[in-house]
Amino acid sequence: ALLPENARKGHLEYWKCTVNNFDFLRDTEGTRQNYPRRTYSGGVFLNGYSDHYPTEIFLRKEMK
Repeated sequence: ALLPENARKGHLEYWKCTVNNFDFLRDTEGTRQNYPRRTYSGGVFLNGYSDHYPTEIFLRKEMK
């Protein structure tokens, strides 16, 4: 069963989560190699994405 017996139909349930640490999001050189490619550091624009990797959570619900 997808949901516990006492859960009401149509309610969301946690299924899984992921961290999207794709190659294009990582620094490839220097002291921050393999860390997230930052947008700014020390007030300097670095043309990156973030200082954290994006995450996703997946929810599911039982269908009738």
